[in-house]
Amino acid sequence: MNRLNYMNINSTLFGEIISFLLFIFFCMKYIWPPIIDSINKREKKIYNAILSVDKAKIELSKIKMQTINEINETKKTCKLILDQTNKDKIDILEETKLEIIKEQKKIIKESYLKIENEYEITKEKLRKETVLLVIYCLEKILNQSMDANINKKIVNKFISSLKKYDIYA
Repeated sequence: MNRLNYMNINSTLFGEIISFLLFIFFCMKYIWPPIIDSINKREKKIYNAILSVDKAKIELSKIKMQTINEINETKKTCKLILDQTNKDKIDILEETKLEIIKEQKKIIKESYLKIENEYEITKEKLRKETVLLVIYCLEKILNQSMDANINKKIVNKFISSLKKYDIYA
């Protein structure tokens, strides 16, 4: 029985080894290649994805730098435009101020001339009215009395009162 057991173990062991070797051969021939192929494909995809991510990071950093440069350039351009606009605004305000002052002086001069003209016209009218009034008064005086001294005193008094009001200035 000992021998039988020993043989059973050997044949069993030998059968198991052959089965295992056949299983390994079968796995190596039919199962492992698709699995290894799939793993290799997956590995290539992961590697390509990592390369794409690295390229994207580099591209992103380039785009960030480019964007920052463009923003800085735009800020500089905006500042230049604002400075120029402020300068133009100040120039326009100064120009407008000078035009207003010139127009103001023109209006004041025209008004002064108009007032002076009106003053002269009024003064002339007043002289004419005064002369008429003096003549009228003289006629009244002459009609009422014939004393020359009294008439002369009255006329002189009237003329001096007219000078007081600057009618003949």
